Amino acid sequence: MKSILRTIVACVFFFTACVVGASEPTAEDFNKAFAEANAARKMAGELGHEWRDTAKILRKAQETATAGDLKKAMELVAEAKLQGEAGIVQAKREGALWEGRVIR
Repeated sequence: MKSILRTIVACVFFFTACVVGASEPTAEDFNKAFAEANAARKMAGELGHEWRDTAKILRKAQETATAGDLKKAMELVAEAKLQGEAGIVQAKREGALWEGRVIR
């Protein structure tokens, strides 16, 4: 699953670079992306499906941004956002399917 997420993250960044250009991300870009990823993580947590490493990835992204490597930090934030969104999808799916698993 981790390799699939990394592939998706790479594709998202490739597409973004093609559309926006190959400019370096700014601190403002990072802060916006970080807030979006953290919101997705929190929503997944509220639904009971936050993935184990999402918060760790966000912490690492913050450390990486503080160290000055915004490009790598943005990659980490994108991965965390995908995990948060996947947790939300998982929660919704489980919410719809749990009744089928109950023994009658």
